[in-house]
Amino acid sequence: MTSPLRTDIAQLQELTRKVQEERDRVREENDELRQALSEERGKREALEGDLQVKELSVLHLQQRLKEREQSSAERLLLLEKELEEEKSMHKVTAMGRNVAANKNTTLSNEIRRLESKLRKQGQHNDELATEVEALREHIRSIAAERDGVVAKTEGDAKRVRELWEHIVQEHEAQTTSLRREVEASNEAQAQAQKALQECQQKLLVAQQTIEHAHKDNAKAIDLERKLEAMRGEAQQKDDASTELKLKIQDLENRVLMAQERQHQAQKSELRAKEELSVMMQQLEDKTEALLALKTEFSDLLDKYEHIAEVNKQQRRHDQAAHHRKLQQLRRSKKHAEEIAGMRKKEIHECKRVIHSIDNKLNDLNAKNKAADMNTWSLNGVPKQQPKSLSIYRH
Repeated sequence: MTSPLRTDIAQLQELTRKVQEERDRVREENDELRQALSEERGKREALEGDLQVKELSVLHLQQRLKEREQSSAERLLLLEKELEEEKSMHKVTAMGRNVAANKNTTLSNEIRRLESKLRKQGQHNDELATEVEALREHIRSIAAERDGVVAKTEGDAKRVRELWEHIVQEHEAQTTSLRREVEASNEAQAQAQKALQECQQKLLVAQQTIEHAHKDNAKAIDLERKLEAMRGEAQQKDDASTELKLKIQDLENRVLMAQERQHQAQKSELRAKEELSVMMQQLEDKTEALLALKTEFSDLLDKYEHIAEVNKQQRRHDQAAHHRKLQQLRRSKKHAEEIAGMRKKEIHECKRVIHSIDNKLNDLNAKNKAADMNTWSLNGVPKQQPKSLSIYRH
């Protein structure tokens, strides 16, 4: 009777040991899962902190971009005002040329004044070129900072999208300003062509003056011939010598005046040609500057379009990576929750089995006590009480 009972007790103790080992293993796995969840939460909090820091840096850089773009807009306004002043100077120059065409006697002084204005205008154009170069350098620095901002905000797709839209709007405004500048330069070129036409008209007037001078020269030659004839007649007629001398003096004065007019007309023609060559050179310089500006403008547009396409692809890639990471985290969380649920079910089942085993052990212990009491009553010697078989006593 005692041997089967001991066998059952040994089997129950072995089963209890296995259940306790399983319980310890379940507890260890549960602790590992909790630790993994806590580490995942820590990583998630760290990522959220990094995102907040990046958002603050993006806001700061965006404010700096706004300030620099505002200063660029102010510089562009100053350049537009200077271009308007240059247009007014061209108008004044055109008016001066019209006055010079109407008054040939003051043509030399007017040409000197125009040459001084053209020198000043060349200096002013050099200053404008310096300002334009500074503006281009500023635009390059803005583009570099924008690239840095885009590189720093890879984790936050929404912020990058808003920042990029803002930058695109600002670049469109800059593009509009550059187009206006190109239109203003085209207007300046048209005015320069108009001034060239006026110079050509003035050259025609000078040529007409030269033709008149040639006619006067022919008249002078004719007068010289007449003078020679009259001198011959004077030699033949001694009685009219005084009157002939007066006529000869008058004719000589006319010849001198005609020669002086011819000399002045030649000087006017030379000056008009020099002014025309200067205006042609300035027109060529402005045309080259406009072509360079158009080329740079097209290069900037191509660069902006390329940067926009690259950033769009990078944003799509970042969004896809962020989406994949979120899905992976969600799957990991779901898997951990499922494992935790399964472990809870297993623990609950183990507790139920342990409780059932404990009840059986208590029943068995009660039976053993009853058997010992019967043995003591029969033998008259009290038997040492066995230890409790409950797993909670061990």
